[in-house]
Amino acid sequence: MKQELSILIPIYNSDCTSQVAALSRQAEAIEGLKYEIIVADDGSDRMDDGRWMMDDGQLSAFPHVRFIRREQNVGRAAIRNFLCNEAQYAWLLFMDGDMTIPSDDFVRRWLDADVEQVGYGGYIIGRGEETNLRYLYERQCEAMHTAEERRKRPFMHFHTCNFLISKPLMQQYPFDERFHHYGYEDVLFGKRLRQAGIRIVHPDNPAGFFDYEDNAHFVSKTEEGLRTLKEFRSDLRGYSQMLTFVDGIHISAVKSVIRLWHRLFGTWERRNLCSEKPSLRLFKLYKLGYFLTLTKLLLLLILSTPIAAQTPFITAITERGYDENVQDLSDSMTIKIDEPTLAFVNLTGFSKLPTKKTDVQKGYLEMYDGNGHYFRKPVTLNGQGDYTMRYPKKNFSCHFTDATWNEDGAPDLKFGDWVKQDGFHLKAFYTDYPRGLGEAAYKLFSQMIADRPPYWERGGYYESSEARCFPDGFPCIVYVKGDFYGIYAWQLKKHRKNMNQKKARATHIHLDGNLNDQYLFKGTISWNRFEVRTPKTLYTVQGNVYDGNSPKELIDENSPLYIVDDEPDSIRKAKELSAEVKQHIQELSQYWSVLTDIEAQEASIEQMRQEIEQRFDTDALIDYAVHYYFTRNGDGSLKNWQWFTYDGHRWMVTPYDLDQTFGVGLYGNIEPPYRPVEKLTSGPFYWINKYYADDIADRYITLRENGVFDYDNVVAIIDDWRARIGEAFYAAEEERWPLSPCYSDAVCNSGWETVPLDDPEYYLSGQGSYKATKEYHAGDVCWLEGRLWRATTTITGVKPFITNANKDSEERIHNWVKGRIEFLDAYFAYTPDAIEDIIIAESPKDKRLEGIYTLAGIKISTPLTGKTYIFRYSDGTSRKVHIQ
Repeated sequence: MKQELSILIPIYNSDCTSQVAALSRQAEAIEGLKYEIIVADDGSDRMDDGRWMMDDGQLSAFPHVRFIRREQNVGRAAIRNFLCNEAQYAWLLFMDGDMTIPSDDFVRRWLDADVEQVGYGGYIIGRGEETNLRYLYERQCEAMHTAEERRKRPFMHFHTCNFLISKPLMQQYPFDERFHHYGYEDVLFGKRLRQAGIRIVHPDNPAGFFDYEDNAHFVSKTEEGLRTLKEFRSDLRGYSQMLTFVDGIHISAVKSVIRLWHRLFGTWERRNLCSEKPSLRLFKLYKLGYFLTLTKLLLLLILSTPIAAQTPFITAITERGYDENVQDLSDSMTIKIDEPTLAFVNLTGFSKLPTKKTDVQKGYLEMYDGNGHYFRKPVTLNGQGDYTMRYPKKNFSCHFTDATWNEDGAPDLKFGDWVKQDGFHLKAFYTDYPRGLGEAAYKLFSQMIADRPPYWERGGYYESSEARCFPDGFPCIVYVKGDFYGIYAWQLKKHRKNMNQKKARATHIHLDGNLNDQYLFKGTISWNRFEVRTPKTLYTVQGNVYDGNSPKELIDENSPLYIVDDEPDSIRKAKELSAEVKQHIQELSQYWSVLTDIEAQEASIEQMRQEIEQRFDTDALIDYAVHYYFTRNGDGSLKNWQWFTYDGHRWMVTPYDLDQTFGVGLYGNIEPPYRPVEKLTSGPFYWINKYYADDIADRYITLRENGVFDYDNVVAIIDDWRARIGEAFYAAEEERWPLSPCYSDAVCNSGWETVPLDDPEYYLSGQGSYKATKEYHAGDVCWLEGRLWRATTTITGVKPFITNANKDSEERIHNWVKGRIEFLDAYFAYTPDAIEDIIIAESPKDKRLEGIYTLAGIKISTPLTGKTYIFRYSDGTSRKVHIQ
């Protein structure tokens, strides 16, 4: 009998407490046995109430039991290799976490078994419902799982649910960690053992499989397994009945008929399999059709279409590797792929593209990721954004659905280390030359906060997540019905999953919209000016379900319709949730007056900082401010920021909608790098400016010194986006959207001219906005649509421009970053450099402004009214300017 044993149980979203209890009881009863039981959770998800399905507290009563929680799911192969390395004894008994121990001597029989290297004990099934597909399938195959049958083909009947192996052998032949998803890692493991001449024995010591997943989950697992089989088909030939059968079909027309059948009737077959009357015959047909259809649907179209007749979409993806080896994920309910370098998206089946937020259109979206994966899914599209909906090239909000365009049956999609979502945004960046400066600004922000703990942990919530709390995106080329439409960014949405928030937790609040002093932060709440995005299922004072598209005041105990005693339980809970959320938002609105009162009582600076930090995550606000100043975020001081909390009391902020950054204005106008944006002063930032000015400067300096705000780093982020897209697609973009304001310069009406960006007028105040009734004289300037215009003659009632545009370039963006760094270095007193030999000139004429300096020769950032400065130009001349 073996004298030592490590029992190893990997789990994922399951509870194996009863299994551990039975194993522990049997092992304890065996005299002299050295044993351990290790349970490893492979990155399970939390349940809706925030708890895990299983934790170490449930196992604390059992001796020699260790529970390990892994933060990230690494897959069925890697988690078993991990457990092997964690084990301390010479023999390893691997069991799946959903197995039952059917006999009282299960452990002893393994110790007594004649296993020299590897043994597989098999499994038996329990009773199930005739409506359960997994039970029907297992019952049909039950005779094949006996020890007698397994011994006939020992390497073809090996599974990981119940096997014994020596630790040295397992370390010599670990599981293949290319297998991240469900299925076939055990089959390849058995094949490798056979090739190495290692004997697998099959003692009659089965585990019990008594708990059957529902039909929908079993079908999804089967599909995932077939995708795994397709991916590793070259490794698994000869060890899979499906591959053997498919390879035996030598008449290609037969395969084509099966694919066509699946194309036409696969959805109906799947509906039957998920129903209460599943058919095993249909299950076999569905599996065959699903497997044959992987990678083939679009390929058949490509191969059957003459090259001259192929659409630009098909041409683009075939040029980038679409062939018979591509994996078709169209039938998958969960899609997990790496973040594409450049994706290709085709929109088909739409009667038209949406033109406003409320315009919802149904159709199909197909994507090829350029890296071996393709899918086609039903989606709904609607317009996205406010001002940008005026542009001819619009943003879209994309929601994945089931086959009937019902969002309740939507699949989950996960790209790289993003959270999984069933909806995304397609951002056009119509005024933006690289078509992604906003994405570069998000990626810069991600680097900025890399040295901080996650937002939710700082908020007192510790569920592990890949949530960012702000968007991220990758470039994609969008086609409509096969024709080129434009360069877009595929972007994460403002969804609670990306905030790591629960939809029914009153302290998990996410606000979006016009969030400023007028509407929220100074005691007056205009409920119709912003949206409560989280929690969900709230009620308004009118007694209606809260609608974020038409927000209304939340209900509370003081509302006449707050009657909960006679309400159904779901409505009662929703109204109670609404009242608690409202209380937290009202508390936020009163922070201004509370802090003002504390300050009026002559609180010290340190006391004020303590009070502020009780109410706001000041690190979050400082990071936001520094990013705002660096990117010159022209639309992030009153809205387009996300305010959220995890405890209902301490609030934080992150950026959103960064389409006015790196010098690009709302109208496509270009802002000079030396011209500062207005300081953040709304609501909480009043206190940040007053009591944390040095902290903002220190944070900027830290980011300069650690290389985040280094010129080469910032430019590399922007240039990487352009490189991923390529010049050919930029040329196609300019041809498709020639009126985009970044492709040409402004066309002025007679009597007007543009004011150059380096003109001192851009640094003065009081010019005023253009008025059609005002008489302008030669030399007068005014603001209109984000830029300065100068009259060249006396003129009234004539708008300064015919077309407002600013031709942009890669060089302009690079120079802007360089100038902005110089500007902020001086502003935050980061190694300022003095200049010598100031040469005074009477007029700047046609010269580029190099910088603004004090009379002592120190470069500064913001000219102050009433002061005199030196404006230095690129040719070395300078001009003395008094700021009025």
